[in-house]
Amino acid sequence: MNVYVNLRDELIVLETEKIAYVKANSNYSEVFFIKGGKRTLTMTLSKIEMLIRTSCTDTESVFFVRIGKSLLINQRYLVHIDVLKQQLLLDDYDGHAHLLSVSKSLLKQYKRGFLQKLDLGERK
Repeated sequence: MNVYVNLRDELIVLETEKIAYVKANSNYSEVFFIKGGKRTLTMTLSKIEMLIRTSCTDTESVFFVRIGKSLLINQRYLVHIDVLKQQLLLDDYDGHAHLLSVSKSLLKQYKRGFLQKLDLGERK
């Protein structure tokens, strides 16, 4: 699925399945792709999240989850959450990985919600 970002002087096409995560940087957002590279957009993370939600089907948009104020991840690449090390790993199992630093409290909250959706419950 494609997301079309219409800016004043540009039209940018983003393939959602190639996005690993989006990170907020003040009024800008940096889109990081799973196979490398990034694109800086002159819009807030909230606006990008809204574009993804309105452009994608319900099935596809569920892959994108907001973690805190500054991070939007594509869960289709989620392979590891390490609360103690405060790390989240996104990987395509084809040699492309992104290790993200996320606060312990946000990771705990995200992990809890993720497990509830899977109906696995909290495991210790």
